[in-house]
This record gives sequence, C-alpha cells and structure tokens, in this order.
Amino acid sequence: MNVETFAVGIMPTNCYVLTDDSGLGLIVDPAAPSQKLSERIDDFAEGQIKYILLTHGHFDHIGYADELRKKTGAKIVIYKGEEKFLHNSGLNLSSFMGGLKTEPFNADIIVSDGEEIPFGENKIKVLYTPGHTSGSCCYMIDDILFTGDTLMTGSMGRTDFPTGNYNDILQSLKRLKNLDGNYRVYCGHGPATMLEHERKTNPCM
Repeated sequence: MNVETFAVGIMPTNCYVLTDDSGLGLIVDPAAPSQKLSERIDDFAEGQIKYILLTHGHFDHIGYADELRKKTGAKIVIYKGEEKFLHNSGLNLSSFMGGLKTEPFNADIIVSDGEEIPFGENKIKVLYTPGHTSGSCCYMIDDILFTGDTLMTGSMGRTDFPTGNYNDILQSLKRLKNLDGNYRVYCGHGPATMLEHERKTNPCM
C-alpha cells in the first residue's frame, strides 16, 4: 500500500491519501483544501475513495472532510463520542481562530475500539487512544499506523484542550508501545517515523 502526505491548512496538518494495490483509496484527516491534494483526488475514478478517516475532531483535522465527501462519495469515519466535535466550534477549536469557521456536519460511520472496517482485501483496525481528546483514535492498516495527534515523532500531542487528559494520553502511548511488531507511523503533524524507533527514543513512551 502506498501513502502520500499533503501538508495542508494553517497549522499545517498532514493529510494522508492511502491507496491499496487494487487502486482503492482512503483519506486521513483532511484539514483544508490544497491544489496538490485536489489534483491527487481528481486522479481517482468515481467511487474509488472509500473512506475519510478522522483521528479526532479538531478543526485542523476535519475542515475539508465534508466537502471531500460531497466530491468523492466517501464515508466519513470517527470514534464514538467524538462526533460532537463536528457540531461544536468550541470543542473543535475553530471558534478560537478568528474568521475561520467549520460548518457542522455528521459522520457516516461511528466506530469503537477494536472494530475492523473492510477495505478491499484488507481491514482497517480502530485503536482507541484518548488523551489529546476524549475520542482520539488511531487507525491500523497492515503495517501502517495513523496516529493523529496522539503519537508524534519524538513527542506526543497536547492535552490542554477541551476533553484532553494527560494521564490518558500516557496510557494510550503505552498501548501503542506494546503493540506487537513494527509499524510505519504517520502522525498528524511533522515527519513520519517507525514505531520501533519511537519505542527506543521517544521520552513520552
């Protein structure tokens, strides 16, 4: 499977486009539109992009999701309880960004810990990793791990926003550390890394 990274929005946020061997695609955390991202999306045939995976509900991870759903027909996926962020500008932090406004929208699929979503010949496994927000999660596909703002290269996400919890994120990082095997880790911000590298060098783990 191939993962492409598009740094988008004002933060900037890593929006990922994953394509499997058959050409099926999914998008992770589309924060905002960009020319390069739009051109890549246009490469897909109608119906080829199956999901828009949201690791959590902050504006800098969800801002382009609804528009992309309308464009592609993909299903928006979010962890249970986190869907309230999609309707609340205080929770998703867009109300603190001046003229920036995230229009409320609904998710299509609400997932729980351990749930598996079919994706071609593969499955997307959901890992509940609260701490950055109460409904933060990671998505595991084969040897790929999308961690949002839970695990960053050499660090972790903030816990001082609404519903964040420092002790929870430490437990979530411990869960990731204890996963069997190695994974390619794609974070919400900054460079990608390997889980084994983070086990050895990340002081937060």
